[in-house]
Amino acid sequence: MCPISETTNLAPLCAGTGLYEHIGSMMWTSVPSAIVCVIVYTLLGLGTKGEAVAESTTAMMECLDSIFSWNIILLLPFAVIIIAAVKKAPAIPTMVLAAFCALLLGTVYQGFDLTAGLNACLGGTNPASFGVADASVLTSETTSLISKGGMKGTAGTIITVFAGYVYSAIVSHCGFMQTAIQPIVKLCRKNPFTLVLGTLVTDGALMACAGSSYPAHIITGEIFRKEYAEMGIDARVLSRTMEDFGTVGSPLIPWSGSGAYMAGLFGIQAYGPGGWALLAINAWLNSVVALILAATGIGMYKLTDAEKAAALERIAAEDKV
Repeated sequence: MCPISETTNLAPLCAGTGLYEHIGSMMWTSVPSAIVCVIVYTLLGLGTKGEAVAESTTAMMECLDSIFSWNIILLLPFAVIIIAAVKKAPAIPTMVLAAFCALLLGTVYQGFDLTAGLNACLGGTNPASFGVADASVLTSETTSLISKGGMKGTAGTIITVFAGYVYSAIVSHCGFMQTAIQPIVKLCRKNPFTLVLGTLVTDGALMACAGSSYPAHIITGEIFRKEYAEMGIDARVLSRTMEDFGTVGSPLIPWSGSGAYMAGLFGIQAYGPGGWALLAINAWLNSVVALILAATGIGMYKLTDAEKAAALERIAAEDKV
């Protein structure tokens, strides 16, 4: 739900709604799931005996203490993002301003080299960016943690998104998509519940096949945006539903980027003995909440006749481009 998150921006773009309308719509499914997670994890935590902090964690914290000076002022970039979200500011200026604040803090408060900071904006950070001449003095976990980011690091995401748009445009304008999805769409036209269910299944299946949420959102938006408009449901419900499993549920797919990352992070597979998939509550509960809302009509933003006509006209005009 962060306004500078890539999927939070991509989903409403694919569905044809605004960023903050999308975020507001996501509250209907994300907040109930978050409340359940807090309750369940609190109860599990109270019933679990604590253990000593791992030596590797302690060593990493000591390394970070040797590199950085900690102060509440370091939360300034996050404060910028939160204020911008409340003010509903555009995503790109928000990211630029937050990045500028981080760069300013790094040079003025932390004492890092400005040139290194600017290079990090492009190519990402590494130990040398923080004045560490000999990276061997750091633990491997610390080096991995601080060696990330940069605009070059987003190249893979940008290429995937562009490729998804190109593929979607080709199969749509050649008529392949209409033929392929016709059986699915027919089943989803019965009522809002079947429409939301079909969206969840389609986005989830595409995400599982591609291993990424990006092409899944692009293609699902192309498939269902007209169906939602014809049923008189606002596009913000479509964008929310795409994220309810296509984004939030992606860790449940072991070969997706999120699934592979979490398995590597925890050293435990999602499924099988000791698997964490069942405890990743919000990964599957969001979809359940989405179906409950669809069945009850709660949180299902309805279009007026004039809004429905305008939405269908806009979609028809976009399809001709």
